[in-house]
Amino acid sequence: MKRMMACALLVVLSLVGCNRDVQGPEQADRVTLNTAMGDVVVEDVTRDLNAKRMTARVVGSQIDANLQVSSSSTGENQQVVTATLTDADGNLLYMIEETANTLTGELIYREATEQDYLEVGIHDDEQRTRETYDADGDVAIFEYPSISEETKSRALNLHEHGLPTDHLPADITEYVHQAEAFETYYLPHTSSTIHNNPDGELLVQVLTSPEVSQLVIGGDDDPQRVLWVQNFCMWANACTAFSCRIAPTHPVCAFCTVASWACTIIQLVCSWFGCA
Repeated sequence: MKRMMACALLVVLSLVGCNRDVQGPEQADRVTLNTAMGDVVVEDVTRDLNAKRMTARVVGSQIDANLQVSSSSTGENQQVVTATLTDADGNLLYMIEETANTLTGELIYREATEQDYLEVGIHDDEQRTRETYDADGDVAIFEYPSISEETKSRALNLHEHGLPTDHLPADITEYVHQAEAFETYYLPHTSSTIHNNPDGELLVQVLTSPEVSQLVIGGDDDPQRVLWVQNFCMWANACTAFSCRIAPTHPVCAFCTVASWACTIIQLVCSWFGCA
């Protein structure tokens, strides 16, 4: 549980749909992915661009599930991206959801199974950072000065090696104390079913697959399709901040980190040349 309180830079992208008319549900091809569960086929893909929703079937030797990815708005500045993986009976295998306030920059990230959930809210006003955690109803708030990532890393390195930190500046000492408090808070929840969950790992791998992204985005320059790139990239950045804080050695962290890097490149290229 090292470096849990390290706060990554979160990219909050606007998910507001365009005014251009689009066609109704469209059918796309199937793709085969090599995953931690072996080869899985993503098939029966349906894109409804008006509803901002994609559904598909994910089938393999160890999985037969339904995938749904959707984007919605819960208010003028509140955007939600949700991905769920359910079994044939509709039972939840894994869910990933992010809510972003495009005005305040506040972000809420949630992962859930049928049994457990973990939700974290992050707000940074450039002076103070506030993180709110809800693990199966156990809620805690941690607040600390907004300091650089390099400073956080060095302070936590001292703490992890048992070296004193009280001689450091007050803002850094406060950050370390909050990290210690977080470790105590989260320790009872390390056995949650959201951790080391093969369905969760599969969901992340499917979502961050370039092949699946192409199924969602399509092959033309419709701005509505480009919107899905933004959705996936917003996810990847939030997933990196969240998963790597809680479990830096977990495969989900590795998947999300790779996806975040990829999305950073995609955003840069789109800003230069457009995403056509």
